[in-house]
Amino acid sequence: MPRPITFLSDYGLRDEFVGVVHAVIARIAPDAAVIDLGHGVPRHDVEAGARMLARSLPYAPAGVHLAIVDPEVGPGRGAMNSAQRVAAVHRRFAFEGEAAGAVLLVDDLVGTGWTLTLAAQAARAAGATEVLPVALAVEA
Repeated sequence: MPRPITFLSDYGLRDEFVGVVHAVIARIAPDAAVIDLGHGVPRHDVEAGARMLARSLPYAPAGVHLAIVDPEVGPGRGAMNSAQRVAAVHRRFAFEGEAAGAVLLVDDLVGTGWTLTLAAQAARAAGATEVLPVALAVEA
């Protein structure tokens, strides 16, 4: 029996992003139940997302926990140079303890793949045995 997947994000419900994530999960794990914890995390507020997740998880069954909050660190985010982007990604994608097992990384909009690459490196450094990157859209 597949483990349930909890899902929390800053996507809101005004566009297709929540539905696209559900569709991708259904293709990968068609028998898994997806439990929406909420999609009203204030945009780019990683700390608020972490608090919402911490309040919600004690009530969730054991399974896979997917939390997506855009940390606003990708390319095209103002006048950041490469070193500043690397530092910002490493601050935002710090893993508490070990990231044992598989880690699913979801990026809503991929331009160069820079953020996913750096986040994957952070996950591997924290002990992830497998890193699965997913892009919901690719910048033209």
